[in-house]
Amino acid sequence: VCVNSLPITSSFPINDFDDFAEWRGLNGNQFNMGKVVWTLNTGRHSGTDYERDLNKIIHYVNRELLRLKRDEK
Repeated sequence: VCVNSLPITSSFPINDFDDFAEWRGLNGNQFNMGKVVWTLNTGRHSGTDYERDLNKIIHYVNRELLRLKRDEK
């Protein structure tokens, strides 16, 4: 079974988000969005809070949208 032309199962163990991102071939914006979501309620480091994390997600989504628009030209 494939999702977006990638197999659902990885050929190596997925132990953390870095493994997942490598397996899925995420670009920088996708990686940063995913990393924040991955740690949203589990691994937040000191110096950040829920609102800041949501704003980071919005920031990287906007950057990814700009990248898509640039690539369309």
